[in-house]
Amino acid sequence: MDKPTLSVRVNRNDIEGGLRGDPFHCPIAGALRRAVGCSSVRVTPREVTLDGRIHFRASRSFSRIVRDYDRGRGMDPLLVTLISPNERSPYNAALADNRREA
Repeated sequence: MDKPTLSVRVNRNDIEGGLRGDPFHCPIAGALRRAVGCSSVRVTPREVTLDGRIHFRASRSFSRIVRDYDRGRGMDPLLVTLISPNERSPYNAALADNRREA
């Protein structure tokens, strides 16, 4: 069985409203908050945490994007796809619904 995925578009508004070095207010966190509806999203180069629980581990390319942004490099609009590390994520239903809408 495929692990649940979540694809989120990080748009220009997310980028312009993001704060460098702030894992709760970076552009990717803003896009995820909008897409998933979580009250708390934390994005670091190693992981993405939704509502205080780790749900997604970062790939090398994802880590590079986050680090580059935090170091002052620009970010262009992009599509971020996260893969759940396990099938017991409480967000499985939301992730499945998101996949159908995409």
